[in-house]
Amino acid sequence: MQLRNYFKLLLLSAAGIFVQGCSSTSHIPRPTEGYGNFDYKPTSSVVSVPIALSEKVLNAKINAEINGLLYEDNNMNDDNMMVKVWKAQPIQVSLNGMSIDYKIPLKLWLKGGFTKLGITVAKDVELQIALKYRTSLAIAPDWTINSKTVSTGFEWITNPEVSMAGFKVPVKLVADKVVNGMQGRVCSEIDGQIKSQFNVKTLMGDAWRQIQQPILINKDYNVWLKVTPSEITATPFVTRNGIISSAVGVKSETEVLISPKSPAYTPVAKLPNFRVVPKSDGSFTFNLWTDIPYSEAEQMAIKEVKGKTFSSGSKKVTVNGIKIYGSNGKTIVAADLTGSFNGTIYFAGVPFYNHEKKTVEVKDLDFEMQTKNILFKSAAWLFKSTIKDALKENMVFPVTSYFNTAKNMANASLKNNKSVKEVTINGVVDQIDIQDIFLTDKSFKVLGIAKGKLNISLDGLNF
Repeated sequence: MQLRNYFKLLLLSAAGIFVQGCSSTSHIPRPTEGYGNFDYKPTSSVVSVPIALSEKVLNAKINAEINGLLYEDNNMNDDNMMVKVWKAQPIQVSLNGMSIDYKIPLKLWLKGGFTKLGITVAKDVELQIALKYRTSLAIAPDWTINSKTVSTGFEWITNPEVSMAGFKVPVKLVADKVVNGMQGRVCSEIDGQIKSQFNVKTLMGDAWRQIQQPILINKDYNVWLKVTPSEITATPFVTRNGIISSAVGVKSETEVLISPKSPAYTPVAKLPNFRVVPKSDGSFTFNLWTDIPYSEAEQMAIKEVKGKTFSSGSKKVTVNGIKIYGSNGKTIVAADLTGSFNGTIYFAGVPFYNHEKKTVEVKDLDFEMQTKNILFKSAAWLFKSTIKDALKENMVFPVTSYFNTAKNMANASLKNNKSVKEVTINGVVDQIDIQDIFLTDKSFKVLGIAKGKLNISLDGLNF
């Protein structure tokens, strides 16, 4: 009986030795998880901010200011004539390049005194005349607007061949008297209105500060548009369909960010002088971010390797799971194994974008250093297996769908967006190119350069 128990113990010991020879378990330290700051510089581009002077609006403003009795001369001693002038009809304003033409219809009341055969006769009459003026505009690089209004003549609305007490009214004398009498008031009134109503420097200063504040363009996904301006350009003013306009270009670093709160920004306080450029095509580029969550990347990779067995000689291991995270700029792939080796081994590689395949990949994937050192002692055979190549082949993540989603979301958010009072954003993204990949605590963060057109209209700049 004792002999039988001895043989049983011997067989159990031999089996234990055999199992130990076929399977090993090692605790391999987990590489430290860590993420640095995003070391990147946003791309610079030009955001179009239109500035326009409307003929219709200018008409309304000028007509609102010039009303009632405009001029009167009650002295008959110098020329035997008294004159009073009122606005007869709405003033007509038309734009021509950087000039504004005005036609001001007036009602005249004349009272003339004439002496014939020693008898003085006084008569009065009403006439209508239209005075013409032209304002020349110029905007200096420091945004100062200069205007100069001068008379360009007149035309009679009613027949000027009028007689009073048998004498013909001296038409030229009347016209000259009215034009000269009103020249100072009308010209100064127009120039004053332009300077007060169209203070471009103040308006552009407000716009310069306003455009720098991050704008929430999609509250459902916490999408922000951030513009950091550095320079302003402007095309020559042109007139079309009753509007004098210029394409003001704000050179800036433009980003579309996803953030639960307004992104921090450092305001550039001083409005710079502008420089004139021949034209602007309105095209722009901006930074657009998208994320590939590690959880989704793990699901894509595990489909091909989970449950798969890798061998070298008589040794075999099966992959049960994969985890991905970042460690000081490198992608760590943790593979959970059972079989001839039980435990977790770690691989390290560098994330990069494959432009030809349009995929995020992990290149130079290899056994992480601590994993390699321990396996040399306990399971060197794993180096001869195909597990590394299999994982490398499956660390490939298409990003087309992610950026199509980002592109569609950006286009929807940039279409006639009025999230901010007195600001209208219109833009379209035509294409996206990948610039860089960063690692965060939850995802591969992929930086794209979006190309398209962007226009920010500020109500205060459209007169």
